[in-house]
Amino acid sequence: DWESVSKHAHSLKSCSANVGAMQVASLSHELESACREKRDDHVPALYSQLRSLLQSAVEELQSISESPD
Repeated sequence: DWESVSKHAHSLKSCSANVGAMQVASLSHELESACREKRDDHVPALYSQLRSLLQSAVEELQSISESPD
């Protein structure tokens, strides 16, 4: 469902930008745009890249939150 994926990518773009995960935000924007344009030739690769990048960002945020001050 193009619209659903586009909406989720938009939300992820905003949330990731709020926590400073700018690469995730940028790739989310690309995915959102590809979905709006119904670019099924780009969406699977963007989704895969985003998943990997998001996992790394989450791990980084967890390590920051677990670091003693």
